Amino acid sequence: VLWIGIGFAALRLSGESLSIPAEYQLPVSFLIWSLFYFVFGYAVYASLMAAIGALVPNLREASQATFIVILPLIVPMMFISVLIQEPDGTLALVLSLFPLTAPLTLLIRQGMTNIPAWQIAASSVIMVLSAAGSVWLAGRAFRLGMLRYGKRLKWRAIFGKA
Repeated sequence: VLWIGIGFAALRLSGESLSIPAEYQLPVSFLIWSLFYFVFGYAVYASLMAAIGALVPNLREASQATFIVILPLIVPMMFISVLIQEPDGTLALVLSLFPLTAPLTLLIRQGMTNIPAWQIAASSVIMVLSAAGSVWLAGRAFRLGMLRYGKRLKWRAIFGKA
């Protein structure tokens, strides 16, 4: 709540006290979408990390699996110059619809251009479904991990009947 309040105040006061040109000011909708993508992006990544914690037996394997989950979060930063130069391009659209890159990519695009409503709606629905699916996956991994304490849990057991 504190961050939201500070962000809202900064958006409202920035034009008056800092003399920021109008084209560099962000609308309040940007703050709302930032909050939305933060919450659901956090749910997706936290759930996947929890599932990894339930699946791997030691720290070494956990580090390797964590890198695989975090790698998609790095991809928008690798292509940030392309996203800024072509915010309506194919790469930007694909990264906006993929749930592991959408939280960062969509916010970059919103700062650069007006995104069509169907893209925001599609990305939002995909994010909500991905968050629900990853929470379900993590819950199932923990439940099966507790039942098979001391034994290695396989991905197949999580998705199959157990």
